[in-house]
Amino acid sequence: MDNKPQNIKITELFSDGSIYSIPIYQRDYAWGFDEVQQLITDIDTISDQSDDYKYYIGTLVTYKREEDGKYEVIDGQQRLTTLYILFCNLVKKKKEYITVINEGTDDEEYPLGFDCRENSNICLKVLCNPTDEDNKDTIDFKSRIIDNANSISKIFEKKDDVFVDEFLKKLEKVYIFRVEVPRHTDMNHYFEIMNTRGEQLEHTDIIKARLMAPLDREDHNIFSQIWNACSDMGHYVQIGISDEKKNREKSLRNIIFDEYLNKITVNNWDDINPSKKDTSGHDESKDVNPEYTEEQGKTTQNSMELNDEEKESSNDDENNQSLKRFKTITSAIEASVNEIEPPKPDENEQFVETGYNSIISFQYFLLHAFRIFAESECADKKLNTSLNDRLLIDDFNAIFGQQVDKEDAKKFIIFLLNLRFLFDKYIIKRYYSEKNKNGVWTLRSYERNKNDKLTYKNTFSRGESTSEDDDSPDGEKCKMLQSCLRVSFTSPRTMHWITHTLDWLYKKQINGLEISCDDLNKSLINYIKYGKMFDDINPSKSTEDDDSIAKDEGSVNIKGFLDEGNFKQGVGTPNLIFNFLDYCIWENYKGSTESPYKDIDIANFKFEFRNSVEHYYPRNPHKSDLLEEWTSVDEHERKDVDQFGNLALLQRNINAKFSNMSPEHKKKYIKEEYKGTMSLKLQIMAESTKNNNAWKDEDCVKHGKKMLNILREACGLPQE
Repeated sequence: MDNKPQNIKITELFSDGSIYSIPIYQRDYAWGFDEVQQLITDIDTISDQSDDYKYYIGTLVTYKREEDGKYEVIDGQQRLTTLYILFCNLVKKKKEYITVINEGTDDEEYPLGFDCRENSNICLKVLCNPTDEDNKDTIDFKSRIIDNANSISKIFEKKDDVFVDEFLKKLEKVYIFRVEVPRHTDMNHYFEIMNTRGEQLEHTDIIKARLMAPLDREDHNIFSQIWNACSDMGHYVQIGISDEKKNREKSLRNIIFDEYLNKITVNNWDDINPSKKDTSGHDESKDVNPEYTEEQGKTTQNSMELNDEEKESSNDDENNQSLKRFKTITSAIEASVNEIEPPKPDENEQFVETGYNSIISFQYFLLHAFRIFAESECADKKLNTSLNDRLLIDDFNAIFGQQVDKEDAKKFIIFLLNLRFLFDKYIIKRYYSEKNKNGVWTLRSYERNKNDKLTYKNTFSRGESTSEDDDSPDGEKCKMLQSCLRVSFTSPRTMHWITHTLDWLYKKQINGLEISCDDLNKSLINYIKYGKMFDDINPSKSTEDDDSIAKDEGSVNIKGFLDEGNFKQGVGTPNLIFNFLDYCIWENYKGSTESPYKDIDIANFKFEFRNSVEHYYPRNPHKSDLLEEWTSVDEHERKDVDQFGNLALLQRNINAKFSNMSPEHKKKYIKEEYKGTMSLKLQIMAESTKNNNAWKDEDCVKHGKKMLNILREACGLPQE
């Protein structure tokens, strides 16, 4: 290697003439208060005051650009940016003691900046130079940079001058490894090596960088904006696209969407016109996805005050971790010319529980997208049959290969934008508010109304109303069908119904067909009954097995369950069977005056996470609750407690409480303490339970036949 790693004192990072640039393919600055406080705590724990002591805080991986001499930050930007914010605060507080930042007068002289993120650059300039009156008026006070600057100020406001002076002395002991990758390094390969060796890189970041690699630099800004908007699953995709009200015609949001934000108007990359760049109106705080935060160098200490023994231990652990990381990165660069196995990332299924929440994370959204893109654009590419986020890079390589073609990258980002738009508009979300702290299922679109006001509206609303309650009957039916599927398949690795639904929506869109609520509902019902969406283009294929998109080897559908004829599976009975039965009962009787279940509030039933199969007559009843006809049968026949008529879904915590209660005791809880919250099947079982512990075998058999006939009727099968 030509460029040797350097041990740089952090107080010299921004004062030695080096200029660092955060490239557009990196996600935006995302550290919050906890990470900032931890960094300050780590520095404060330094106890060794000897002259030769060095405390290593981490590694900074850079690439020195030939065209402008700047250090492009490849890894470590979260810590680097936080150090810059910290030093700006210290310079302001104790300028007579420390000068760690070059105070620039133009863009080239500021030591840290972001490529194509003007709002972030303005924030950094104002922090570094508070007298910059030109930028003060345009500063984004919602920026994470400003938030953390204020947090740091508050931390030091609580400390006296003695503490600050000691802290400044400790800073002189802190070093960082700056590793400069050689010129002509294969960066795609480098990213994969870093991730394989356990470094803090997300697979989605690697994919983003690889897709951007073949693009011209002037295309990076638009690509990154679209990618960031698609990856922020906590907001509707339109929110992440810049919109400058003063010059709306040239804003990227206006170019991509119609005036009501209800339709995508571009068909390919050329329609976007990369020469029209605009980020000045973009709220970069919306780009921050708290799901992704840099964890490097964190210790287990959360307090600003540690005893000496804890400080010494913390220092040793941190130094060992930093040295280990230094060796790992160095060897990764040296190995960048060697072949390696595809990386396998850890699972990440965190969600941002504020407002409208996506039911899947971005990693899984990409898995669905890859399958649909592969079938649509390159049917010869075979992906993994399972939805496994650990195989995300494998799927990417199967489609794009090791070197991404420029036109394929442009085609995919437009495809991803369209798919994310369809996902936001037609796939349910969970909405949390002060009124609904436990969340409710919603199916809403994000629009600009005729009064130029941005608002949320039911996707299949009956009119212009934005009220959540003003949904059409078909719209309510669609929410019920999707929530039925959502609670039946709780793991994101089993949510193949999302792939099928998005594929159906995308085909409708590219073929210029209207997406009606009635058609979507028919397709969802078709998927539940037969395992495949209804094919509007090829109706004859609508009941065939699907082997082209995300085939689930353990797939469940209602007709298959009925055809198999095994109705004594006990706890092995698939959840979808119970949930679709509840849906059919709701659909048949929600507004009927002829309902045989008048004491049950069927119309207001909602799907929740009832994941435990309950034996209404228990497997192991208390001796006092034994019914003769359930116990007089031989050992083989005793398995009848596993018959479908004796089973229902229940919340896990309630199942543990019910345990071995008799049906009569359970009936009391169902009708009183848990009234209206149970599955419809279980409520019907409670209604059928007579007094004196009378849930007899004949009652169970009769109920089971009646419920199975409801499923048969839904599938068009003869009743028994």
